[in-house]
Amino acid sequence: MRLPFSRRLATYAISASPDGVSERELGGVIDDVAHCPAYLQLLVKATQLHGLRELAETAVPAHLVICEKDRVVPSPRFTRHFTTHLPDEHKVSVLDGVGHIPMFEAPGRVTEVIIDFLEECTRETQAANRLDPPAG
Repeated sequence: MRLPFSRRLATYAISASPDGVSERELGGVIDDVAHCPAYLQLLVKATQLHGLRELAETAVPAHLVICEKDRVVPSPRFTRHFTTHLPDEHKVSVLDGVGHIPMFEAPGRVTEVIIDFLEECTRETQAANRLDPPAG
């Protein structure tokens, strides 16, 4: 990481800017990639399969979060399939200004998106249960 431009290259796929990932986090990412036996298999599988098509077939609510500055799955070219083929009850949001792993750049925003979605699902489930109480 001491070579010129090495930080920019190391963070290119995971964050919108080289400053979006701390030194400690970047060291962990590099170590994880270097020592993960499934990483290469995952990359090969990702190039051979159609991605998240199964998301449209889930029986539970799903929330697809698209990162505006994602260089791995750039929008809208690679996200258009998901945004046009998801059932209406699935939610799609865009996080602006973040890369492929938004937890590095905006952990608070990611937490907020997750909590808001869970609260929304919980409210809908509670409302449905009030309208249709279980038999018993």
